[in-house]
Amino acid sequence: MPRSTDHSFRWLVATALILLGTAGCQFRTPAPRTPLTNNSGEMINKQFFFKKGTYSATSRQRQTSLISWAPVDTGGYYGEYIMEKGVPQAGHVNIEWEITENTLIGYRINPSFNSTTKHPTSFIEIPITKHYYYEPEKDEYQRDTNRYIKNDQRDAWMYRPYIDLDMRGMRINAAEFSLLFGIAGGVSISDVADVEWDGDHQFVGFTVNAKDAVFPEYAQGKYRFNIMAFNSDPSFKKTPYNSSTARLINVLHKIGMKENGTDQSVNYAGHWKLPVTFYTYGVPDQYMQVCRDVIKEWNLAFKKAGVIAKDATGKEVPALSLNETPLKYPF
Repeated sequence: MPRSTDHSFRWLVATALILLGTAGCQFRTPAPRTPLTNNSGEMINKQFFFKKGTYSATSRQRQTSLISWAPVDTGGYYGEYIMEKGVPQAGHVNIEWEITENTLIGYRINPSFNSTTKHPTSFIEIPITKHYYYEPEKDEYQRDTNRYIKNDQRDAWMYRPYIDLDMRGMRINAAEFSLLFGIAGGVSISDVADVEWDGDHQFVGFTVNAKDAVFPEYAQGKYRFNIMAFNSDPSFKKTPYNSSTARLINVLHKIGMKENGTDQSVNYAGHWKLPVTFYTYGVPDQYMQVCRDVIKEWNLAFKKAGVIAKDATGKEVPALSLNETPLKYPF
């Protein structure tokens, strides 16, 4: 190889090595473009708390959620006497979320009564530690890199789409929950564990270690809270209460209506939208066949009465069914 050609070849190789080295500095190991929600309460998309597709800094389309709780462990004389493990303690409880600069607040509401949505009461409060964009980090030339960061310096807090929560700093203000520890009228939460977030179903669950604030030796317990988005079906037909058939109805549901400028309650027959699935949490093995037989008999009765149940695709399905899958929590 001629000397000049050899010199040129070496120069090209050296240049290539320099360029590869420079590229190695610029192209770092890629970070995930979509943030992964951390069960401790990190990387929560604010969209989680609003009706799907409606979130904005000024959005008022808050998502209504159902909330239930039950003890999974109890301690202390009063706690063991009054708390039943695995038995949900809440009645009909709905909440709507509000995001402030420092706190995520779940307000207790009753969608049937306008006054509760205009003047809601705080049910649960969780401290917010950061609002941020999850976006590529810039290099010295303001070019996007492959490294994603939490940027809490751009725009005002309400415009940033992600938050981090301090789950251990949670406060639960529900009166019926506090009364369970009501030796001195207060409850203290020492820890929050087993946190689960499911963005697709807008579900969050967690277990709190709670005790009486003044006399912890009398009432202690681990309580499971499950919260999931709930959207009412506008096509669901309401059945007004009729005194002439009252002997046939053993369940009533109060629904609010506006009358003379004030909220009034009206009685309706409580009934389900079919199909309905029953979960067999805690049913002893020797009684499982009884459950199956009851479901079978009810389905025969529905069919005889001409009641037809359909799933979301319009396919005809049994009106009632059993889910015998072992559940971690019963609600």
